Amino acid sequence: ISWQLMLAGRYREALTADQAVIARDPGLVRDGFRVQVWLRMGNFAAADSYYTQLAHGKLPGEGYKWLSLSHRMQGKPREGLEWAHRLRALDTQAPRGAAPYNALFEGQAWYELGEFRRAAAIFDSVSRSPKDTTRSQVARNLVWTQLLRSTALAAAGDTAPLPRIADSLQV
Repeated sequence: ISWQLMLAGRYREALTADQAVIARDPGLVRDGFRVQVWLRMGNFAAADSYYTQLAHGKLPGEGYKWLSLSHRMQGKPREGLEWAHRLRALDTQAPRGAAPYNALFEGQAWYELGEFRRAAAIFDSVSRSPKDTTRSQVARNLVWTQLLRSTALAAAGDTAPLPRIADSLQV
């Protein structure tokens, strides 16, 4: 119920419902849920404090990812880009000539900074680096990243490649 309330924008009720969950199972860790509510409420100071602890603790990737998103939500895409760069640097497993999957955060920050061609290049590069190798995940990654690439190209005013990209994705 708490997730449904949060998704409906009923944040205080969501936190109250979550307290009932914790009361039933005191050992249940619900920090992540609370922080998601804080982000949606615009309580960025509290959310950023939590994510900074993650970034400097055992889960730096999660911290960097969410700090990138939080700063972009606050209208600070340049700061979001800095966190996205840190996130990308953690992934050294991307295939040669491809950006790692988590570079999507960097691409989105460039997009929000109005650097549409740079964003398109990153999204295209990520298309060659799916986070999973199952056929369905590879296909999903390709379609998703090429959609993002197409959106960035269109924002740059470059619509000429869009039909070719669309044709390349048809089965």
